[in-house]
Amino acid sequence: MTKIWDETISYIFTKMAETRPIPTPHNEQLEELTNLTNSARGRARERQRIHKKIQDIMDQKEDMMPANPYWCYAYRDQLANLDRELASLDRQLNHLRAQEKRDATKERELWNQVV
Repeated sequence: MTKIWDETISYIFTKMAETRPIPTPHNEQLEELTNLTNSARGRARERQRIHKKIQDIMDQKEDMMPANPYWCYAYRDQLANLDRELASLDRQLNHLRAQEKRDATKERELWNQVV
């Protein structure tokens, strides 16, 4: 029993002692990954700002719609301006999504180079 135990322990320590290189990014890759992380944080802040602005616009539109059946005539220009602003914010969100996709591709390529 002792011999089997000793052989088992010896085998385990032999396998554990085998070294395998662990792939890690080099400095340039780390710098690029850091830049991608910082960009993602900036996009998250920008997205929050845009969503807050959208909510503010929706609240304004809701406030303009009283029980008056002719409300749209009184606020027609203001509503058109708010709709244009919403369209602009939508374009900004689409731009952020495109940046996210581009950065995700870059990140995937970087990690593929590491491994």
